[in-house]
Amino acid sequence: MPLIKLNATLGLTGTLPAVSGANLTGVSAGKILQVVHGITTTEVSHLSNGSQVDTGLTATITPSATSSKILVLISQSNKVERGSAVLLNYELRLLRDSTTIEYWDSVCAEEVQNGGSKYGSNHAYHYQDTPSSTSSLVYKTTGRIVSNGGGRTVIFQDASAPSTITLMEIEG
Repeated sequence: MPLIKLNATLGLTGTLPAVSGANLTGVSAGKILQVVHGITTTEVSHLSNGSQVDTGLTATITPSATSSKILVLISQSNKVERGSAVLLNYELRLLRDSTTIEYWDSVCAEEVQNGGSKYGSNHAYHYQDTPSSTSSLVYKTTGRIVSNGGGRTVIFQDASAPSTITLMEIEG
């Protein structure tokens, strides 16, 4: 295989190896087999009562092989209101069907401490799932305010701000 050399003053020298599709001489890269996209702009408000609330963000994919991986990309918009509380802390969960497969805790804990009482943001998350299935799979997010009391509220898709979820089946 040809060599590529990096010369700090001249840049790259040499020749690149031949590339065929997504394969590099004996190395197989995972191919993207399908992409599914979901979006919601429906506002969902949640008060600090400790329960999970469905954010309305969902997408469904049917893997073509049990060896496939599903890359989940999430962009979740929200606005938090801490009311009279000093701190607001909420978590976001990713579910496959009815099972929590990942959660992110303390999503907004630092952003609203001792500052303004309202804070809007859009958080990005990613997760690689290995479902070992060829059945239809539903991925969705739920949220929950971890801290109780003080009039804490989280509003997903506030003022119709979009939240998106992209599912990519990667060849296993």
